[in-house]
This record gives sequence, C-alpha cells and structure tokens, in this order.
Amino acid sequence: MKAILWVLALGLTQMIVVRAAVVTVLGADEPAAPCATELKPEEGQQGYRERAGRCEGLYVEKVSGTTLSLVGFTERVDNFDFATGRVCLLEWPPFDGGEVRIRAQGVKQNLHYRMDRSCKKDERSYSWPTDVSGGLKLTYEDIGVFAFAEAKVGDRSIDVQLPLRVHAPVAQPPAVAPVTVDAAEYEVSLLPRATLLEIYVTILPIDDKGAPGEAVRNEERLALGHYPSDVSVSFRISPKELKQRGLYLLRVAATVENNAPVTIETFFYRP
Repeated sequence: MKAILWVLALGLTQMIVVRAAVVTVLGADEPAAPCATELKPEEGQQGYRERAGRCEGLYVEKVSGTTLSLVGFTERVDNFDFATGRVCLLEWPPFDGGEVRIRAQGVKQNLHYRMDRSCKKDERSYSWPTDVSGGLKLTYEDIGVFAFAEAKVGDRSIDVQLPLRVHAPVAQPPAVAPVTVDAAEYEVSLLPRATLLEIYVTILPIDDKGAPGEAVRNEERLALGHYPSDVSVSFRISPKELKQRGLYLLRVAATVENNAPVTIETFFYRP
C-alpha cells in the first residue's frame, strides 16, 4: 500500500512540474508589461500597475515635466465613451522595426492616467480591455494614444511613430483585425505644460541614411490663437501632403509665455 501511494505521489509531482513548465514556456512569448518605473501608482484598484500584459491606471502627479510633449499620433477618429466589459481594437501598419510599444495617457487637467503595452514586432493589432478606462468613465477626448517602434536609420536608432487606428469599443474583438486602408488624415496631439504663444510645424522626408529631403511644411504656424497650459492641442496631416511612402521627421517649435522657446522632434512612418 505504501509503495502504491509513493508511486501516485511521484506521478502527481511529475504532473505538477510538467504543467508548471508548460506555463513558463507559453508565457515566454509574451512581451513583458512595460511599466513606467518613474510613475508612482495611486493606491487602490485603479492605481497604475500590471494588468494582463499591460500596465494601466492612475498615478500620483509628478512635480516636474516637459514644456511640450507628443501625446497622440492617430488616424482621425470621432469621440466615444469607454465602457467596461468591452475591448478597444488598436491597429497599425506593418513596419520593419522592433517591438511595437503603445502608450495612452490623460490629457485633461488632473487626469493622471496612463496605459503601456508592448507588442511583438510582427503583430499588427491589440485588443485593449476597457475595464480600467471604462471604470474611470473616460472618453476618447480625455486621452492621447500613440504607437511607436525602434528603427535603424543610418548609424543611429530612432523611435518611429506608427499611424494608429483606434476603433470604438465593442463587446467582442473581431476574429481578424480590419484591413488597413489609407487614412484620410493623421491627427497629432500635443500637451503643453506652460502657456504657449504660437506653434510652428515642420515636416521633412527622411531617406534610409537619415538625410532630410525637401520640406513638406516649413515652420508653418498653426495660428489657433490660444494655447493654455495643460490643454491638449491637435493638428492634422493629410497623407496626400506626403508624396512618398517612408519616414518623415516632424519638428514642432513653440514660443512660450515668459520663457525660452522649445522644440521637440519625432519621426513617423507613412505606409
């Protein structure tokens, strides 16, 4: 009897070990959730933390911040409400680069919200659960979202914005992501942390060695009239402006009230 029990126990132990090994192997293909270590999560269920392969939630406001930052690079989309129990499909064009990183963040005053997700470089979509965003009763206008991947240009590595298509949340994600067609417009969203006097936009095509071509826009004024602190600013780029497919440099310069001018640069991909 003791021998039989010993054999059964050995078999059960081996079963547990095998199952644990399978779980480890399956999890190895999933990108690690890219939680931002510089953020201090709020306490409670809505705090910024890892959630099923992504990091999402509220964080404690940081004292310092950049004067101007990019918070969104998407195709034009109408406003919608996030609702719990649904998924919001995000998709992007194929791109010859590294893993795709997605970031969403609050763009309204006192909304210290963020979501981070890493996707494998051959993935083209992500079904974003709305349990957190819906629980916070967010709308699409409350956030900015963008996707980017690392690419090699000449002798340096750069982060490249990928045009992100955002679909309104649905109860079940589609079995196959919708087919991407040329966008009517790209929408770029900026978040100033100081009052701006004016914003100037420059767009340049970039070749595979990183050399710029003829400017598509050259220090073009947005001329929106008013740029208060902590209120997002958006402008649009038509793919028809971009005569060739490939990489572009986007340079945004701004004059700042009672302070020195500021300039930010990013690269984006026109598929």
